Amino acid sequence: MSLRGEERCYERQAESGRNVRTHFCPHCGTTLYWTGADGSIKERIGVAAGCFADADFPAPQLVTWNRHQAHWLDFPAEIPSLEKQPETLKAPD
Repeated sequence: MSLRGEERCYERQAESGRNVRTHFCPHCGTTLYWTGADGSIKERIGVAAGCFADADFPAPQLVTWNRHQAHWLDFPAEIPSLEKQPETLKAPD
């Protein structure tokens, strides 16, 4: 996957205490993806899949911060779901 077009980045401290960089469209403000700012989430990119009009977009492999998810949102039982961000993330098999 590749990125095209303009983007801007905003860095903030997350609830976990780690810094996170949110990358967004400078024209409409839509979040595109986010990364760890301090190297704590190496090689991990969170993708805002809802902004892609692709029915074949890969399904999530892990749900984090589910204590903040909307009450109507339900993920399949086979996808691991965590109340908050774990200290370390293991790459999916």
